[in-house]
Amino acid sequence: MLNRALIDKYFVRELGDLIWKTAASDTGYNADPLYNAQDTDITDFIVEKADENNTVKVKFKNFGKNEVITFFVLKENTASKVK
Repeated sequence: MLNRALIDKYFVRELGDLIWKTAASDTGYNADPLYNAQDTDITDFIVEKADENNTVKVKFKNFGKNEVITFFVLKENTASKVK
């Protein structure tokens, strides 16, 4: 079950909106942007710690095939946001 609060916690608004819209759509985009796949059967999901360059590797199996996706983590500048 998808949780909007968790999406907003970990993704900037633009990407969070895309993930939420895709999940809520009957047609979606025919792919999952987090797993870079159209169909998923995810097992052995591991999120590694960020390295000194703020790179995070996510390892998993999709339908038994080993996959690795690299994310570049940035902290959003929230200081200028209107409260």
